Amino acid sequence: LWTIGLGTLITLAFVIFPSERFASRWEGTCDGWQPWSTVWSAVVDVGHWWAYCAIAFVLLRRHPIVASIPGSRNTLFWMFAFILGCGLGHLCDAATNFCPNYYLALTWKSINLIVGTIALFHIDKSLARIFKVVEQRRAAHDARVLELESLVSKGK
Repeated sequence: LWTIGLGTLITLAFVIFPSERFASRWEGTCDGWQPWSTVWSAVVDVGHWWAYCAIAFVLLRRHPIVASIPGSRNTLFWMFAFILGCGLGHLCDAATNFCPNYYLALTWKSINLIVGTIALFHIDKSLARIFKVVEQRRAAHDARVLELESLVSKGK
C-alpha cells in the first residue's frame, strides 16, 4: 500500500513537473552522456540513497537519547529527516538520468534545505545543552575529588 502511494506521488510529480523541455541522458540528447555512463550514474545515486537511508535508520535506532537533555528527541527526528532527505535527493537524481525532471529534483532539494536548516538549529541547541550538562557534571566531579582528597589528608 505504501509503495502504491509513493508510485502515485511520483507519477503526480511528473505531471506537475513536465520534463519534455530537458535533454535526456538516457536518450543521448544530453551532450556527452552514453547509456553506460547514465546507468553508472543511476546506480551510484541509488547506492547513495541506500547509504543515507541506512545511516538515518541506524542513527534513529541506536542513538542514545539522554533523558537529562531536553529536546534531544526533536533533534534526533530532524537529523533523521535531513539525512533521509539527502538520500531521497540522490534517488531523484537517479530518476533524472532516465527522465530529466530537474524541477522535481530541485523542488525536493529545496524542501530538504529547509529541513536541514531546522535540523541545524536543533543540533546547535542540543549541543549547547549537552556542553552545559557536561560542565555541571565535571564541576560536581571535581568538587567530590577535592572533598575526598581533603578527607584523605585529614586521616594522615
